[in-house]
Amino acid sequence: MSKGRSILRFICILGVLLLFINIVPFNTKATETTNESTEVPAYAYSNSNITDIVIEEGVTKICDFAFHYCTDLTSITLPKSLIKIGDQVFGSCEQLMNVYYNGTIEDWCKIDFSSSDSNPMCYAEHFYMLDENNEYYEVTEIEIPSTIVRIKMYQFYGFDNLRNVTIQEGVKVIEAKAFNSCTKLS
Repeated sequence: MSKGRSILRFICILGVLLLFINIVPFNTKATETTNESTEVPAYAYSNSNITDIVIEEGVTKICDFAFHYCTDLTSITLPKSLIKIGDQVFGSCEQLMNVYYNGTIEDWCKIDFSSSDSNPMCYAEHFYMLDENNEYYEVTEIEIPSTIVRIKMYQFYGFDNLRNVTIQEGVKVIEAKAFNSCTKLS
């Protein structure tokens, strides 16, 4: 185990999260800061006791197993800049309840998910986005804009509170499992 990772686990126990040599005090969220990197490394928080994560704007990739077995994780905030989530990133995060996304549905459709456990909605119950007043609202209906040609595999996997989807004419392909486990979708 690397020295940085040992320090990270020690500091998380004390209620402070250290990542990329940035120390952030624990308030209501253990916050990840990513000023010097565009990705969250593989296994970065695997098996840790973090409860809330905010991934800063500029991060484009969350690598394989980054939050795997974070059994206390209840909330995550994802940046608009995100375009790739690796394999099993949220595997066994069964306490995850809320996902906050800082982009649009069009931005969300640009994210590549490696597996069903790559999509945080595999476990989470609520998906929130920012409105025009920069306040979060729960997403229960979506409109896929005509600028999206392909709805990728696992894109809306587990969006259990999704009740209605409108797909514009520009969409040519809906990949397998794009809407799996959307139990309230009509």
